Amino acid sequence: MESLESSRSYNSGTVQTQFPFEQPHGLDIDQALPLENTKPPYDRHLVISTGRPDWTSRIEDDETSPNLAKGLKALMGAKGPLYDPEKRILISNSNFRTKAHEPEVIAGYLFPDYKYFLNIDLTEDGQARFVTDVLQSSKVSGFEYKPIETVTVLICGHGGRDQRCGVLGPLLETEFRRLLSGAGMMPYNTGNIPREAKAERRDIWRYDRPRPRTNSLRPRVARVSHVGGHKWAGNVIIYFPPQHLCGLLPSPLAGRGIWYGRVEPKHVEGIINETINEGKVIKELFRGVMEPNRMFLANSSE
Repeated sequence: MESLESSRSYNSGTVQTQFPFEQPHGLDIDQALPLENTKPPYDRHLVISTGRPDWTSRIEDDETSPNLAKGLKALMGAKGPLYDPEKRILISNSNFRTKAHEPEVIAGYLFPDYKYFLNIDLTEDGQARFVTDVLQSSKVSGFEYKPIETVTVLICGHGGRDQRCGVLGPLLETEFRRLLSGAGMMPYNTGNIPREAKAERRDIWRYDRPRPRTNSLRPRVARVSHVGGHKWAGNVIIYFPPQHLCGLLPSPLAGRGIWYGRVEPKHVEGIINETINEGKVIKELFRGVMEPNRMFLANSSE
């Protein structure tokens, strides 16, 4: 696999774009501390489909049913019966719509396994089995899932936790969806696309602009709950499936999850062009990377 370092982009000019939103004023965004290596260490990331745009400050305290995060955190937390300090699982709620048709089950996306679980059992025994067989190992027999074959863009938009991500998250989600849709890369629908995004789709990609070069034609875009680092809002995680291409060649980011911070609406087009389409990491936004082997890359040499 190609080194991440060889995919670095140091040209900050490539991240500028025309955008419909001004960066909101008055947000206390830390512009001083270095971003690299600020991604929290974790081995797997479970993204739960709740269909809701926001949650209580601690998602495990949310009284809305169903609440898979509450059960899983109770099982795997430091005082839980299935606690394992060697298995670091990041759990996020998302506004992805659940495709489950029964009230006793819910859907979720698991990275870097790149599996979409359609029917996670919400019973106590079902949740315990999902922890032991899936999250803490790789025994997926008996679980209904589909492979994730498209790029997944996750944006922290947890307004119930922090205003900064609560303000920037929806703006970034709209801008990603607007530009991806205009590029002929219609994202999976997580809700109604804002009217202004629909109106501008046809004018975004003109004939004098390079066309996207990727085989992931329908990126998933969603808002998620707290992932850490509100002071570096907006926070964006991009997961690339193992078969992701740049043109006709394997992407150097295939199988990886790229974390960006301090993302503003003006950066979104550059992220699509440079990172999603070209496989390059934008240095000034880079917080860290989730490796395909589920090991946290603690350091990146220059």
